[in-house]
Amino acid sequence: MITNELRELLTAATTHAQRFHDGVDHTVAAALLTESGKHVLGLNAYHFLGGPCGEISALANHAASHPEDPIRAVVAVHGPTGQVLSPCGKCRQVLFDTDPSIRCIVRGSNG
Repeated sequence: MITNELRELLTAATTHAQRFHDGVDHTVAAALLTESGKHVLGLNAYHFLGGPCGEISALANHAASHPEDPIRAVVAVHGPTGQVLSPCGKCRQVLFDTDPSIRCIVRGSNG
């Protein structure tokens, strides 16, 4: 079940993804929800060698702006389509290593 707090996080990520995607190098945005209720945003930077994903960018922004405020949840959104994306393997590992209790919003069979 998705809570209103997580819906707001999803809305923040979707707005960020649709506003800043360029269809080429920046196509995925992510949003983190902190313990205090802040949203921290990130945007991927495509590179053929595997540039940082939106989630990694959001984690870097979190470390630079609110490192004392633990992360509770994360969501990634594809800018061109507005679809929720599951974290890739690298992002899943980094999120788990950061804090195994971080929740990820993913699409279910019902959308």
